[in-house]
Amino acid sequence: MRITCPHCGLKKELEASKIPANVVRVVCPDCRQAFPLTREGELESTPPLAEGSPHLQPATAAPTETRAAAESDSTAPEGEKPACDETFATESVEPATITARSAALMIDTTLILAMVLTLKTGLSLLGNELPFAGEIVLNLTFMLFALILFFAYHTLFIGACGQTPGKMLMKIRVIQIDRSEMTYRRAMLREVFGKTLSAPFLLGYLMALFHPKRLAAHDKIADSCVVKVKTESPRD
Repeated sequence: MRITCPHCGLKKELEASKIPANVVRVVCPDCRQAFPLTREGELESTPPLAEGSPHLQPATAAPTETRAAAESDSTAPEGEKPACDETFATESVEPATITARSAALMIDTTLILAMVLTLKTGLSLLGNELPFAGEIVLNLTFMLFALILFFAYHTLFIGACGQTPGKMLMKIRVIQIDRSEMTYRRAMLREVFGKTLSAPFLLGYLMALFHPKRLAAHDKIADSCVVKVKTESPRD
């Protein structure tokens, strides 16, 4: 089969058995760009290479974080650069736990409320001794402001990097189902429209308890998923 980088066009050929089933993304060694690896479309079947062939030979992949490599045989024509002289790094993802998602939401909600209350306190001091009707209008205004800030906060952070400050602390991230990065348009669909439908009685959130990939209603609507951020172990 053949893996082709959609960013720079680098191609590599390797045996399908060398790629574990849980591999979902690869990183091009040439342009260093990540792209989703699916079993349909990106991978093209090719005939198995015969022993001693002067073409590219597949490298052995590690079980956890594999590097799908192909090396040229010593009999290759001199001066000819192999099409796959570098390697594609592959990585797998794991769904985030309900506990981590809940904790991240609490952290983000606390930050939003802190911003709203700080602004409200400052404006209340400027408009001291407001009449009762004025206080009601002020409270309703800040409730609306808090709601708008909630959606804007999540949409901007998720669209920019897939992580709010709460998700960063909990080491989880929102990505699209096809393992590509989130966009602002998809983030708005998820955070505004999706979470509005998920909010009543928290039914949309409760769906994640029973879904095998922990997908809530807003994840299903936006074709997104929340996964754990893979941390690299220190090297000697």
